[in-house]
Amino acid sequence: AVGRPVFPTQPVERVAAVLAILAKGGAPLDAEAIALRFRQGLKVRPAIRAVLVSLARVGEVSTADGGRRFGRRFAALG
Repeated sequence: AVGRPVFPTQPVERVAAVLAILAKGGAPLDAEAIALRFRQGLKVRPAIRAVLVSLARVGEVSTADGGRRFGRRFAALG
């Protein structure tokens, strides 16, 4: 766990942290895979899941498997 970042406590920072991980990953990720990138590990999985569901509701992330894994959506410009 040493060397991994702490999952933020503030809602806006949590969203930013989850989006940053999704932006780096090439494939969709589930809440567990994201949680394991933070020092608290699986303890923060429910909070990450809540962030992912909220982001899916507003169209920032998408899921192709019914909400198990999520990927970052990017809008094409031009």
